[in-house]
Amino acid sequence: MQAKCLVYPKHGSPSDVLTLHSHSISPPHSNLLTLRTLAAPLNPADINQIQGTYPTAPPFTSNLGSAQPTAVPGNEACFEVQSAGSACKQVSKGDWVIPRRTGLGTWRTHLQVEEDKIMKIDKEGLTAEQVATVSVNPITAYRMLKDFTPLKEGDWFIQNGANSGVGRAAVQLGKMWGLKSICVVRKREGAEGEALKKEMLELGATVVVSDEEVLEKAFGEKVKEWTNGGRESVQLGLNCVGGDAGMAMAKVLGEGGTMVTYGAMSKSPMRVGAGMLIFKDLRFVGFWVSKWGDRLPDGKERTIDKVLGLIRDGKFKDVPMVEVPWSWETKKEELLDAVQGTLKGFRRGKGIFRFGDTFFPLFTTYIYKVITTIPSVVHSTNAVLNDFAADGVCYLELRTTPRASAKFTHDEYISTILNCITDHNKQQSDMRTYLILSVDRRHSPSEAAAVINMAIQHKDRGIVGIDLCGDPAVPIDIEMLQTEFCRAKSAGLGLTVHVAEVPQSASKVELEGLLAMNPDRIGHVIHVDDSFKEEIATRKIGLELCISCNVLAKMTEGGYENHHFGEWYRREDRGVVALCTDGIGIFLSLPSNEHLLAAQHFNLTTDDLLFFSEAASKAIFSSSDEAYRILDKVQ
Repeated sequence: MQAKCLVYPKHGSPSDVLTLHSHSISPPHSNLLTLRTLAAPLNPADINQIQGTYPTAPPFTSNLGSAQPTAVPGNEACFEVQSAGSACKQVSKGDWVIPRRTGLGTWRTHLQVEEDKIMKIDKEGLTAEQVATVSVNPITAYRMLKDFTPLKEGDWFIQNGANSGVGRAAVQLGKMWGLKSICVVRKREGAEGEALKKEMLELGATVVVSDEEVLEKAFGEKVKEWTNGGRESVQLGLNCVGGDAGMAMAKVLGEGGTMVTYGAMSKSPMRVGAGMLIFKDLRFVGFWVSKWGDRLPDGKERTIDKVLGLIRDGKFKDVPMVEVPWSWETKKEELLDAVQGTLKGFRRGKGIFRFGDTFFPLFTTYIYKVITTIPSVVHSTNAVLNDFAADGVCYLELRTTPRASAKFTHDEYISTILNCITDHNKQQSDMRTYLILSVDRRHSPSEAAAVINMAIQHKDRGIVGIDLCGDPAVPIDIEMLQTEFCRAKSAGLGLTVHVAEVPQSASKVELEGLLAMNPDRIGHVIHVDDSFKEEIATRKIGLELCISCNVLAKMTEGGYENHHFGEWYRREDRGVVALCTDGIGIFLSLPSNEHLLAAQHFNLTTDDLLFFSEAASKAIFSSSDEAYRILDKVQ
């Protein structure tokens, strides 16, 4: 097996010392495991290790066949077991695992390690990103809230760096446990600052203030107002900044309070006044989660299990992430740009390497970068419409996710597409086109609401439905989506959702939540059990099945003849099964090809194909007149 990894032969700036190295991995034997990396985050501590400024670092070795000893950076990751030696007893092929200790070196496509160096994770209901990022930030927040001072429901804590990974975790855990929080974030101007404040409050913060406000003389009086005149004491401070900012927080701690320092982003010392120690009896302690986890591995494993349980139950939201696709063709420069981005302030989210060759990153990485002007929107829309018309399609529900660029707004983008559809419908009589707006799984509550508002606003221009789409590895906010989709259905819009495209999006919580939204149609439906299939059949929910997409994107195994279309085709109690196409610009498969694939691999006759077309007319989102028109065409 061939593998690639980022390595460095000496400490220094990442841009100066990191290189992309290729090497071979032999089949595992004895207690060795061969692992494939699914996701690996880029943490500030990883950068510090490369720079040589962190207390620990991965070892420099010649095990990878490099010309000189090198080290592989990275401490967190989610791996999938590819193969196991004969002496391995705890894990098997397909299992997900994470490093048991720090320093494993995770920025690589594959690696081989002893079984005792990894920890098995129950992957049910989880994404690779969630698993890859669980062992540092959420665990740090969990232990700091639990281990340093007894806090009961209604108690207060204060923290800086509140919108960091640790800070966001502390806010959510604190809210879950009934704690109140004062959250300090770096000042941002105007709308950006207001948006961050709103986001933190929605996450569970009680009060959100800027780092400049904390340094004001009046800050102590403000804290007194928030804490019932000071009668509700602030007993815990979580500090990742240090310097004057850290001490400003310490000043508002109540008598006997504890300041826990777990970072020092300001790189400035904290000057503790004697009065804080003598008269207020404050405690100043440090916490390093790596050292804690290495000393108490069983405690680390139990805490990880608790946090992952909260994630499965939908009670814990992920930190915003910036995905960095890493495939075999990815260039060193692309990876180094992502590493350097970790050093910048005001990042859009935590950088995370996402390994593999799925087609989902193609949209954000390539297609969205090509269609950036109104003329390019017009050209691509007309090209798609002409391709479908030339293929003999008589009815089309096109879907798109509203987006903006430097050259157009969200509304201008949608209006342009609607104008193209209107013009195309006027120019020819055989094909009628309508539009579905898609809510992306990455959308925030405000972004999802904006899509629904836009669909309702333009309903009379030919928007007929709402779709849930996007990278299925990204978790969703079920409660938020239920609210917005209910609003859309009340406005007379149809609802279709992508379901269980990959195992990570097939958890019981997500599937039950999506069915509770009463969708009119569901798409893909790959990784579902028999009970879910029975529910679909009982409800007669329409199915959108895309044979070429699922096979070519390797969402299913066994080729065309093993596609689950065959199972639904043979069910007598099925509802509407529609043969659709997905991403024609990527898979180059128009509807006629989807029908040809079904006929070739499942022995369908012309009458069978006509039957599916007739049945599909019952599940369209536009008017009954259109349904009758489709039937006339088919018959």
